[in-house]
Amino acid sequence: MRVLPVAIVASVLVLGGAAWYFTRPQPAPARLPAPAPKPADPQVDKVSQRAAERKLEDALREGSVRAQNSLNTMVDTRREAVAQRARAQGELKEALTESLNLLDDAGASLSAIATKIPTPADIKVDFARADEERLRRVKEAENAFLSLKESFGIVNSLAEDHPELVVLKRLLALSIEDARLTLDGYHGQVPL
Repeated sequence: MRVLPVAIVASVLVLGGAAWYFTRPQPAPARLPAPAPKPADPQVDKVSQRAAERKLEDALREGSVRAQNSLNTMVDTRREAVAQRARAQGELKEALTESLNLLDDAGASLSAIATKIPTPADIKVDFARADEERLRRVKEAENAFLSLKESFGIVNSLAEDHPELVVLKRLLALSIEDARLTLDGYHGQVPL
């Protein structure tokens, strides 16, 4: 019974060794030099540069408009949070104060990016600086998004025991969605 598996293993080893012995080793292919770069077509470069400028201009404009809309929603959310805090007592009042502080942080971040955007002429003159401005605005929108999520978490944990917070919870959810749209407008990604 043991002879058959041993015979199979021995034949595989012998045939495999023979195949390896009789095959000629192939040299590794030599690396070819990189092809010479083609001369750039100035017309194509101008077109692609203008397309990049327009894309950046659109991202700045769209993000700024969405940040302004997000601020409008934040005004309603803050008004409701202040009203709920005025009626609250004890630990609920402390939690709503914490939530309100986070709302204020988000509002400050959003108001910093809902301002004047670089003009197309500014973008054409210094594209890198305008893109850095877009990245700064993405960071501010991320901060607003995270502050709103944290504020929502506080209110959400209280809403089960305090049904009067349902309106505030819904407004916070709407504010979070607006902040996400602001991030999308600036071509940013929603943080996890």
